[in-house]
Amino acid sequence: MLSRALSRVFVLPCRRSVLTATLSSTASAFTDAATPKRRGRPPRTDTTNPKPSTEESASPPKKRGRRPKEPQTVNELTTKSGAGKVIHSPAPPRPVASKPAVIIPADKWELPPLETWSDVFPTSGQASTKPPMMFADRVTLRDPDTAWGLANAFIPEIARDKVIIEAFPGPGVLTRALLDLPRERVQKIILLEDVKVFREYLEPLAKADPRIEIIPLNAVNWDTYEQIDLNKLGVQSLPWDEPHPNLHWIAQLPVSSMGEQLMSQLMRCIPDKSWLFNYGRIPMSVLMYDWVWERMSANMSNRARCKLTMMTKAAAEADLAVDPDLLTPPGDKFYPGSVLHRSGKTRPVVPMAAVNFLPHLKPSIKPGMVDKWDYCLRRLYVQKSTPLEKAVGNLAPGAQTLLRYLTDPSAHPSERLDVKKAIRTMDPRDWAAFISAFDRWPFAPEDLSISNSFTHQERDS
Repeated sequence: MLSRALSRVFVLPCRRSVLTATLSSTASAFTDAATPKRRGRPPRTDTTNPKPSTEESASPPKKRGRRPKEPQTVNELTTKSGAGKVIHSPAPPRPVASKPAVIIPADKWELPPLETWSDVFPTSGQASTKPPMMFADRVTLRDPDTAWGLANAFIPEIARDKVIIEAFPGPGVLTRALLDLPRERVQKIILLEDVKVFREYLEPLAKADPRIEIIPLNAVNWDTYEQIDLNKLGVQSLPWDEPHPNLHWIAQLPVSSMGEQLMSQLMRCIPDKSWLFNYGRIPMSVLMYDWVWERMSANMSNRARCKLTMMTKAAAEADLAVDPDLLTPPGDKFYPGSVLHRSGKTRPVVPMAAVNFLPHLKPSIKPGMVDKWDYCLRRLYVQKSTPLEKAVGNLAPGAQTLLRYLTDPSAHPSERLDVKKAIRTMDPRDWAAFISAFDRWPFAPEDLSISNSFTHQERDS
């Protein structure tokens, strides 16, 4: 039978492949039986990501040619213009901040990614502060390059051993930029921040750098500044002749009316040399809404000209610290990019302004006269388009008598005034002459506080 079957293999070529396959499978079965099988799962073959071949995994050939030009940044130290001419930019390049030697949680030393700020820093609700403050009232810097430019504008290259009081620092973007300045410029930074979620990102700075001190109190309260021992820091009270070379106040104002009220109070402190001004002519650098800056700096033709305008111009010099374009678009430079309005609607953050203030060597407001300036400005700016000779009756009964003082030919020129001027066209010199006449008037009202009879328009003027 076997020989007959084998003969058929040679006789019938069409069946040869079948038998050959049969014999091959039989031999394979004997081989598998002789080899011990490996226990466990069979090796997994990656069918989804097969290993590329040598030809596929080889990197593409590099292109030859000129090296691509690196992009230039706004913080470059120098740029070339023309035939070898070098133009220096206003701010040196921002240094790369290195982590401190002490062990600090990375998520606190480094600020969180910008896309997570809405989760880390609340934009609604009320902070547990005194006085209560809404989180929506706080707008803080978030762009490090912008902060670096502001740090150099606030504390320029000529500054030495500055003791900086920074109010409302938020999570510390500007604070970090100030720390990156050369050490000879900054001796101490005192942070006034009472919002706990912001302090969590300030405390690592205090652990890493002894120049940082945190006071967890609200910068609006005057009692907060009594916690600062400036004498211990070597800050001396200096004559009014020159700007104070060491002490400097920096703030990112709340965007509510609280911020404007704080600036108004600071202007009132200058003539009497109270608050920090008992140390001398303290410079101030402030980030504020541009509409607050407009009210503080408005010219005679600007409808925004008001009581705050006159108090500012009479007390201090005020200039923009940087080009406003550096702070635009505000949604990219500041956080949050939008705020909740009282109407319940969300609105984009309005443009901001960075301003440097320096008290006048001779303020137009004399010591002890602040309340009288405040009273007269409030009363008369209700009719700011009206000539003084007609508006003066709004001051108090019988106030027309003041016109005789102001037009007396025998009076000193500094005590005379053109009474046909409209209220909003009067400058600090004019107001100084008017307040001097008011001070000499024997029937001037003694109660200069804001009474309930004042209208809403008077309070907002």
